[in-house]
Formats: sequence, structure tokens, C-alpha cells
Amino acid sequence: MNITSINEPGIITLIKNNFFILTGAMGAGKSTVLNKIREKGISCIEEPAREILKEQRRINGEGVPEKNPKEFNNLMLQRMIRQYNINSDKNEIIIFDREFLTSSVIMNC
Repeated sequence: MNITSINEPGIITLIKNNFFILTGAMGAGKSTVLNKIREKGISCIEEPAREILKEQRRINGEGVPEKNPKEFNNLMLQRMIRQYNINSDKNEIIIFDREFLTSSVIMNC
């Protein structure tokens, strides 16, 4: 299954029995929980925000919230879709730190 699979216009298939999402407010302890889960040998996918910020600041890019929040959100969405697609054929449990819909809503508030 691929995130680009569409059943009806505007409906994207995201359901995988082995994919789980850890979500919560900033500072709620998601990273701490993910680290503990990772210690148990379960695959965890980090939210790409820190990685994107580091990359964009290194190249003095526009894709940071203080310069262009829309571009930052777009980069986050693209990266999260790529993370999903890279892992879509795996059968083991995978936990994602947030999912792109939550992040998109947060960035657009």
C-alpha cells in the first residue's frame, strides 16, 4: 500500500495494521516515549521537523517557520509522505512521531 493510493476523489488510504502514531503537544514527552519504545527494538520514525530546520538553516533556506511557514509545512508534508512510503511494505510494528495531518493542522493554526 502506498500513501498515494486513492479510493475516491480526495480520499487517501493511510490504514496499515502495523503503523501506529504517537501524537501530542510539543513538550508532552513524545520523544522520551519513542526512545523507550526504540529501546525495546520497535521501529520508530521521528517527526522530520528538527531535520528540516537543521537542513534549511544550514543552507539559509526559506523553509523555516520564521521565514516561510507555508514552505516549512510543505517540506514537512513531503518528508512525512516519503517516510510513510519508504516503510509501506514493512510488516513489523512502526511508530510514527505524529503524522502529517496533525502536523499540517498545527502549522496552519
